[in-house]
Amino acid sequence: MSRHGVLFVYVGGASDLKEKYISVAKDMIVHTYFFSAARNILPKAVTLEEYPAVAVFKDGTYFLYDEQQDGDLTSWINRERFLNYLPIDSYTLYAMGDIDKLVVLAVVEEKPPTKESIRYKTMVKRVATEYKDFYSKEFQFGHMDGNEYINDLIMEEVSMPFIIVLNMSNDGYFLPPNKVETKDQLLKFIDGVFKGRIKSQGGNGSYQRFIRMAFNTKTTVTIIFTKAPLLGIFLVFVFGFVGSTFCYVLYKTSHMVRSGMKDEEPITGEREEPNQLKGLGRDKKTKKKNPAEKKED
Repeated sequence: MSRHGVLFVYVGGASDLKEKYISVAKDMIVHTYFFSAARNILPKAVTLEEYPAVAVFKDGTYFLYDEQQDGDLTSWINRERFLNYLPIDSYTLYAMGDIDKLVVLAVVEEKPPTKESIRYKTMVKRVATEYKDFYSKEFQFGHMDGNEYINDLIMEEVSMPFIIVLNMSNDGYFLPPNKVETKDQLLKFIDGVFKGRIKSQGGNGSYQRFIRMAFNTKTTVTIIFTKAPLLGIFLVFVFGFVGSTFCYVLYKTSHMVRSGMKDEEPITGEREEPNQLKGLGRDKKTKKKNPAEKKED
C-alpha cells in the first residue's frame, strides 16, 4: 500500500457489489488503482462493519464504502480517488469536474518558492489534515503553482499567494471577503462557503462565456502586441483587409439584388382594350360642323 497514494480494495467473494466494483474498475483503471483481497490479509487496524466491502486507503488511513450514506459506488470512487491534499494543475482541476467537491486552492509561486508561498501551502495542508473529518466529504485541498489559470477563470490578475475555492462542475468560484492570512481566517472562509454565507461567482452561463471569450481575446491581443508588435500589426492588417472585402462583397450583392427587383414590372389590373391604348381622339361617327355653325358658335 505504501507504493500508491490512493488505492481501492474489494474484500469478499462473489456478490452484486463485486460486479459493480469490477465494472467501475474497468472504466477508471487509468485514473487510480483497484485490487481485491481476502479478509485475512488486511492490516489488523482495518475493521469491516459489513462483508463483502469496498475500502479506499489514502492519507495514512482508510474509509469504507456505505451505500446508504455514500450513494452510487461510481460517484463515491470518483470523490475519493484523490488525496485529501495534493499539488494541482489545470489537468487535475479538469478531472475534478465530476467529483462533486469544492476545491480549496492555494495559488503560490514555486519557481522559486517564496516564504509566503510556503506558509500558505503549509496552512492549507494543515487545515486539510486537522479538519479532515469535518470537510473531506465536501472539500478537496491543494495548491497550484502560478496564477495563469486562475487569472483566466476569474478574468483578473491575482497577486500570489492567494486563496480561492473553486466549483469545477460549473466553473464557479468563491473569493474571500478579506485577505486570508491565518488558519482561523481560512477556516472562517471555508465555513462561510460551506454554509452559503459567501456566494458563488462566475459559472458557465451564456453571458459568462461571452465575457470570458472577450477577456481571452483581449489577453491574447495584448500578449501579441507586447511580445511581437510587428506580428500584431500584420495580423490587424490581414483581418482588416479580409473584413473589408467581406463587407464590400455583401454590399455589391445587395445592390445587384435591389437593381434586379426594380427592373421587373409588376403585372397589376386587367388587360386594356385596343381603343383605350390609342388615347384620346375624335370619334369617327362624330358629325363635323359646317362653317355656318362655327360662326354661330
